[in-house]
Amino acid sequence: MMTNSLPEYFLEHHPANAARLLEKYEPSILADYLASVSSEAIANIFRHMNSSIAAECLVSMTEDKAAAILEQFSIERAALLLRRMSLVDRIRIIRKLSSLTSNMLRLVLRYPQGTVGQVMNPNVFAVSKDRFVSEVIALIQENNDQVRSKVYVLNDKHRLIGMVFIRDLLVCEPGKSIEEIMREPEATISARASLSSVKDYIQWNDRDNLPVVDQTGKFIGILKRGVMLDALKNDQNEMQQGEGLVDTAMTVAELFWEVCANVIAPQHEITNEGKDNERTDQLNRK
Repeated sequence: MMTNSLPEYFLEHHPANAARLLEKYEPSILADYLASVSSEAIANIFRHMNSSIAAECLVSMTEDKAAAILEQFSIERAALLLRRMSLVDRIRIIRKLSSLTSNMLRLVLRYPQGTVGQVMNPNVFAVSKDRFVSEVIALIQENNDQVRSKVYVLNDKHRLIGMVFIRDLLVCEPGKSIEEIMREPEATISARASLSSVKDYIQWNDRDNLPVVDQTGKFIGILKRGVMLDALKNDQNEMQQGEGLVDTAMTVAELFWEVCANVIAPQHEITNEGKDNERTDQLNRK
């Protein structure tokens, strides 16, 4: 199925509406239809689409096309889509990504769902403490896609020992070492910590991101507050949907059992004790 100029215009300029329309189709049909659409336009559409449908669509595409689309996303969003694929599909697509993106994604995907590591951003700018201001400025110019508002400073064991705001760096003497001008580091959080356990940290009162460390204390990325809240919201929605499906299934099963019981033995009664035992069994299975 090929697109023409009018549908392409719609896809590129109305991604939210396109997402609502396209997610009604089978992922394989959708993948075929989007084959000739730019990766950037598809990524914009997928940002508004149900994550599971977007992931299935990526799986139905060629590895090169799927990888090109994932390159358009933040590491957090790309990891979210990859988690919704089978391990085999995930590996074959990751192999087609750039070395930088694939390495960062492998780091994030090491951590279980619901943890800080799952949604942290490893694409941060860090330098060793023995760098000079002039060197750091040169590195920033070469890697401006990684730099936001601050530079993180690490010791020789890759542990966070300080940070420097870009605005402060630009007014410092070029010959000074970065260690001389750095500030105290922010409180770190563990990549293994659950998102729910860190959402109420007092540090969020005046910051929109916090540094993340692995189990050895090494600095491996940052957690953005907005990303954390979105992840918690998505997990809650998925949990509610799952509970709804379980409740529906149990209701159907109970009705079926009562009908069968009445057919086999019309005098059969389901006692309160039996219902209580059944609920206990359900809780134990959960």
